[in-house]
Amino acid sequence: MTAAFTAAEYVAALDYNLAPFVDASGTIPEPTDRAIVRFRNAYLAFLGLDPHASEEERQARAEEMSKASEEEQAAHLATLRAMLAEVCAGHPTTEQIDALPYRVVLAMVSWLLGVLANPQKPAPATSS
Repeated sequence: MTAAFTAAEYVAALDYNLAPFVDASGTIPEPTDRAIVRFRNAYLAFLGLDPHASEEERQARAEEMSKASEEEQAAHLATLRAMLAEVCAGHPTTEQIDALPYRVVLAMVSWLLGVLANPQKPAPATSS
């Protein structure tokens, strides 16, 4: 007899806890297929890795980002925060995301991209 697929065992809720940086915790609603695609594509474009861009366009984007002024870097971070807020659909809120430090935003974006692209069954707990 083969084991059954149980969705909840493989696709965990998108729970978050932003403490101690922001007093916010909860569950991100399951994004739609389109929301996930927009989030992934926006992130790739943000990094200059747009799959539809030519090699020259990618190189120009990388050079542009390396020479960005402080104001331009702040605008890039605002774009990253907006992308995260959109896919999170209000959980956490835009205001809560905006209150997070830069490294926490990057960590949350990385985590969310990972779990959306590759949900995996958690490894069984082991005892020592």
